[in-house]
Amino acid sequence: MQVRFDEIPAEGREFEINDSSWFPTAGVTPVGTTQARVRLERRRDRVFLEGMLAGRIRLTCDRCLAEYECSLDHEFKLDLELSTAPEGEATEHDCHDSEMDVMFLPAPLVDLGEILAQQVFLTLPAKRLCREECQGLCPRCGINLNNERCDCNGVAGSPSFARLKELKH
Repeated sequence: MQVRFDEIPAEGREFEINDSSWFPTAGVTPVGTTQARVRLERRRDRVFLEGMLAGRIRLTCDRCLAEYECSLDHEFKLDLELSTAPEGEATEHDCHDSEMDVMFLPAPLVDLGEILAQQVFLTLPAKRLCREECQGLCPRCGINLNNERCDCNGVAGSPSFARLKELKH
């Protein structure tokens, strides 16, 4: 859903989005309905955006590769400003502390779907774990150590590097 700057009245405009047409398809799967609420306010050539995401998503654990669900509850604020650079021309700009939450747009058009998809990725944990104490996979046989124990006796590493271990002694 795209909203032009001039379509935003002085008192602001609110959107409630209950479909998942905007939801990103790479690496994240929504579980059930994901809700998004966005409020836009325009002040001259800037648009102030406040939003909220709510729902559940399915991720893959980085340690054991099992799928798990987590909640997606996120509030965000952005300042959207029309870029002064000519379209298609890249320019350098030193960002001051006050500009760190400013998103520069090439045209006076707010793409709510793109912003919401970016916010989903920004909420994802850096390390995706099904639980904090996840044991992961055995590096030798590949068994999920959360579900069962293996007979590898804790010997780690690749057999192709066994010769290097002998040189160490």
